[in-house]
Amino acid sequence: MLADFGLNLSKIQSIPVMEKPWEYSFFIDAVFENREQYKSAMEQVKSDFGDLKIFGEYKSRKP
Repeated sequence: MLADFGLNLSKIQSIPVMEKPWEYSFFIDAVFENREQYKSAMEQVKSDFGDLKIFGEYKSRKP
């Protein structure tokens, strides 16, 4: 799904939600070139999965 918006996942990690058996939180690092596509992807994630927290957005130093 995220690839449809031009996002490239460089890392994904899941951890169990302690208060909710069989539920997991996911942490990802993603690379993107188009900010509007990125925003659309995050809206789709919220729509499909509910809660979304973004801990940071950083511009790459690579040319």
